[in-house]
Amino acid sequence: MYLTRKTLPAALAAVALHVLVVSFQPIVNARGYGPRFLTDLVPLFVLLSILALRSVLDAPAPGRARRRLEIVALVATVTLSVAIHGAGAVSRAGLAWNSRPVPLREDPQRVFDWRRPQWLCALFPQLLPE
Repeated sequence: MYLTRKTLPAALAAVALHVLVVSFQPIVNARGYGPRFLTDLVPLFVLLSILALRSVLDAPAPGRARRRLEIVALVATVTLSVAIHGAGAVSRAGLAWNSRPVPLREDPQRVFDWRRPQWLCALFPQLLPE
């Protein structure tokens, strides 16, 4: 319990600070898929996941309905994550998004346009403009 009280705020502050610093960086010649500048946070996300799992295991047993809801939510988020990142790993459309219709370095505001996000073009290549 003591470790959680000290570690959780520090990990959350580190994540927030990292995201804040990275958000002010200029967009570089991106040729990948996914959160390019946030990979340094993976160990902190693992730590936060472990702390969350520990708190769930230490909590009193919830009712059956709540336990089922938690399991459904976990399965849904894991499935969505695997679908999005798996499609980005194997989809040519996800990588082509960086250069179509114009290269990202020429139109960096396209990153903030949610009409055709990179992950959606990776899942549905027909959305990628010619």
